[in-house]
Amino acid sequence: MTLLDPPPLRPMTVHRSLLPEIRRGSVFILGDEELLVADEPRIEGEFWRFLARRNERPGA
Repeated sequence: MTLLDPPPLRPMTVHRSLLPEIRRGSVFILGDEELLVADEPRIEGEFWRFLARRNERPGA
């Protein structure tokens, strides 16, 4: 991976009580990482399922 490559996508499953509203482009904090939702989340029972990547902030 070079500096120009975006961080890898990873599948995420998050309980709906933690993220009541989420959509593509949303940014949220999980542990010590800031994550960007990279696709349209889908609801499966009580969980959101989506792909996310670490959010790279310019100048950070």
